[in-house]
Amino acid sequence: GVRGGIWVSGALEEFLALNKEAAAQAQADADDVWREIYAHQHALRMREEIRVTFQVSVLPAQRLDLLKQLQHDSVLAAFQKVELDRRVCILADRSGLDVHGRVLLDFLAGADEWATHVGGLKWEAV
Repeated sequence: GVRGGIWVSGALEEFLALNKEAAAQAQADADDVWREIYAHQHALRMREEIRVTFQVSVLPAQRLDLLKQLQHDSVLAAFQKVELDRRVCILADRSGLDVHGRVLLDFLAGADEWATHVGGLKWEAV
């Protein structure tokens, strides 16, 4: 059936019918995670002038953790040496530079590896 303008079927519809409070809490928790993600992205954009996006496969809880790691002093210091118009970061499944000059950071790595990677980028290759 349709609930709140969204088509819901099968097991999800049954879960919603039987567990309205749990579903409402799960939705509220998910909303909180997304709000925190957007807050961290906004802070990086405004304070550090780093635009951050994600490969689609990165789950919301992972995104939040990655954004927190991205704010590590060593990573921010490495980005400060990058020209403003090149401070676009995509957390993806590998590190490198894409054809448009956006920084790719492997989401399975961490702050130390990211700082080393950003610090060693060869911009002439773009």
